[in-house]
Amino acid sequence: MNNETFEITEEELAEVLELAQQEPFESIGTELEKHMYQNRTLYLNEEVTPETVSHIIMLIHKYNHDDGDMPVDQRIPIILYINTPGGDVYFGMSLISAIENSITPVVGYVDGGICMSMGMPLLLSCHYRIVTRHSTLLYHEIRANSDVATLREIRNTAQHYEHIQNKIDEYIVENTKVPLELLHEKRERNLDWYLTIEEVEKYGFAHEIL
Repeated sequence: MNNETFEITEEELAEVLELAQQEPFESIGTELEKHMYQNRTLYLNEEVTPETVSHIIMLIHKYNHDDGDMPVDQRIPIILYINTPGGDVYFGMSLISAIENSITPVVGYVDGGICMSMGMPLLLSCHYRIVTRHSTLLYHEIRANSDVATLREIRNTAQHYEHIQNKIDEYIVENTKVPLELLHEKRERNLDWYLTIEEVEKYGFAHEIL
């Protein structure tokens, strides 16, 4: 057995000790977050809630602030990957407003995931929309989730939901080639409308299909 001793100089020992005292390597998650932040790549991979949309809204505002008076064609677009079953209508509308008011272009990207319920008008609010052929888009009436008790409250809430639903339908019609009568038909029959990729293309839900 070789019993040779391992020798290290004082300079080498000092270098090893210095390395040991440095900050540990950052996690892969942190590195990814930095990369996405720098490249303006955002993800909505959960339900639409205050928690899931608030940071997206703040980053859209920040990127626009950073771009200042830069011409639109010189700005780096914001990429928003959408993979959501839907969720809160009111906070979804907040994100829609942030996207619509963004001078920096926002590109909506549905990459083989789901874009359902409130996710659909979110996609339509983007300045440019890309959908891959394995994606699933869904339209349906908003689902009530209320603790109203009295008959008067029920009537008032129903009227409000009707108003919100009409607003969403009008938004879809404005941003696609879908006839309003078709949406009314789906609502009357209480149908979940799962769009085929052919329908996505036919009705103009995407500018580009991959």
